[in-house]
Amino acid sequence: MTDAILPGNTTAEPSTGKAAQLAAIRESGWGRPFRLFQPHNLAFWVYVLGVGAGTLTMLRYFGPKAAFYNTRPPASSQSPRASA
Repeated sequence: MTDAILPGNTTAEPSTGKAAQLAAIRESGWGRPFRLFQPHNLAFWVYVLGVGAGTLTMLRYFGPKAAFYNTRPPASSQSPRASA
């Protein structure tokens, strides 16, 4: 325990364990900015496939009902009496 930094002891060197910990943190990229686009990362492609599948599912689910939200009536809904 002689190589540990004790309170009040500023002359002691950091232990080899602490140096290894700091080296691992430096090597891991801690503090670097996050990038979503990572084409070399499999997790990115799994995310893209999941979002794409979810979008297609949503379009298939809401697609037939989308006419309900349309503000203009379809051309075929006009009654024949209205044109006479």
